[in-house]
Amino acid sequence: MNIPKGIFILFFLSPIFSCREDEAFNPELTELLYEFSVEVNLQEPKYSSLQLPNNYVYIEGGVNGIVLLSTGFGEIKAFERNCSYLPRSECAKITVHPSRSFFWDSCCTSQFELSGVVKEGPANNPMVQYRTELQGSDLIISYP
Repeated sequence: MNIPKGIFILFFLSPIFSCREDEAFNPELTELLYEFSVEVNLQEPKYSSLQLPNNYVYIEGGVNGIVLLSTGFGEIKAFERNCSYLPRSECAKITVHPSRSFFWDSCCTSQFELSGVVKEGPANNPMVQYRTELQGSDLIISYP
């Protein structure tokens, strides 16, 4: 059987180019997201813990709040606190586990690595990570 080279390439490469970034998330959660920008002054005392690795702070914003996590490499990541599993549920709220080694939703029991990827279900989709940009002592958090 002789398959034309162009069709062969198109068949195997089309899945790579057909995926949009949003498709990694639960479509129901994606519908809840909206464009926003929040500015946080990291010199305020309530954010001083972010100077140390794996420390976190919860702030207002996003759909169900935002968790800021210090990576220890001079970077602060921002994640949506609304769980990707049944995001319209009232109790779908992610917190940092007391061990500080992963995120979890105590309602559905989903667990997420500190990078936002699923560690243990029932969630199948990662946490929504917001853009962050450091401008002097201000952290700008935005979506999209």
